[in-house]
Amino acid sequence: MYYDYDYGYGYTGYALLDWLWDFLAVLVIVLLAIGALCYIFQSIGLYTLAKRRGVAHPGLAWVPVGSSWILGSVADDYDNKINGTEKKMRLTLLWMAVGEMAAAAINSYATNWMGNDISWPVALASAVMIVFFVFYYMALYKVYLSCTVRSAVTLLVLSILFPLIIPFVLFSLRNKDAFIPRAYVMPVGPAPVPPMGGGGVDGQAS
Repeated sequence: MYYDYDYGYGYTGYALLDWLWDFLAVLVIVLLAIGALCYIFQSIGLYTLAKRRGVAHPGLAWVPVGSSWILGSVADDYDNKINGTEKKMRLTLLWMAVGEMAAAAINSYATNWMGNDISWPVALASAVMIVFFVFYYMALYKVYLSCTVRSAVTLLVLSILFPLIIPFVLFSLRNKDAFIPRAYVMPVGPAPVPPMGGGGVDGQAS
């Protein structure tokens, strides 16, 4: 009796599996490289903006949660110098970032330990994330306005559609200023003293 065993499928399957693992490994390396590049460019951009604007502790731009504080601080600096108002966007973004991390942790715990009953943790994490990004883009728009008035809206729309460009936009705007500080718009101090001899036309006394 003759038996014909076809081992081709097994070899092909192993080769396909090896190729898939190689592809996934390359993909992970590429994603990590892109993430590191975005982190570096965003940190440099926020750090330079904060340092040039006189924001306290600009080094926090290199800390994941601290970068939200710095972004809000630069936005608050713009509000203060343009409108003379003292906003608290930095505190809002800081607490929202902390809340987002807490919600993500609760969501992860619920997924691993609560089985199928995870509707409320997912809803909580999603709600916190949405609120955070609303305030994040509000602050980002003010930062864009402080650097380039004409392109601020366009950059904001592009940043919403393609969030990957945000670190590179912040890096490109790090040395630009498009606003006039309030101290120069509304100077304070005594009124200028007219020249001696009167204030008439052509130096003649009125």
